[in-house]
Amino acid sequence: MLCTVIGCVMISSGFLLERLKVSINFILEKSINEPNYVNWSDAERSVFIHSKKRDLPYDYFHSHLDFDFLFLLSPSQLKQAKWVVTIFGLVFFAFLNALALMVFYPVNEGLKWILFLYSIILFLSCFFYFVGYLPGLADGSYQVTRKILNAGQSGIPAVLVYFVKKFTR
Repeated sequence: MLCTVIGCVMISSGFLLERLKVSINFILEKSINEPNYVNWSDAERSVFIHSKKRDLPYDYFHSHLDFDFLFLLSPSQLKQAKWVVTIFGLVFFAFLNALALMVFYPVNEGLKWILFLYSIILFLSCFFYFVGYLPGLADGSYQVTRKILNAGQSGIPAVLVYFVKKFTR
């Protein structure tokens, strides 16, 4: 029962975090080339951003709903918000993954595995992020970093540990 609750929290939180990140990215992409965006009111920003959306029902980047409070932030604040959301997501999901593993394993064992996996996730993310500073690798490096960090913002670590331990006994 507890695993079901944790799983539901993970799924709903994951969708909420993804929606927030998509909203931030959409606003950043559309506002970056508008020099007066920083001087506009939040209502003017909202109208501008909504005018940039296309009627593409199967394209989540254009069809998502916005978080109104994001229109209060400047592009530089939105870039910072992306980092805050990512760090919060990693910490929150590390907690949920550890909690899920504590249902099946002793507390110390579950925490040890989660700390190990999140250390790998952070190391690989940092490695690929800094590789992106090499000439010509920035775009691909960012995509790899994002995928690795997204794995940490899901239930994948707990599921991975569960199945590894189940099949290596």
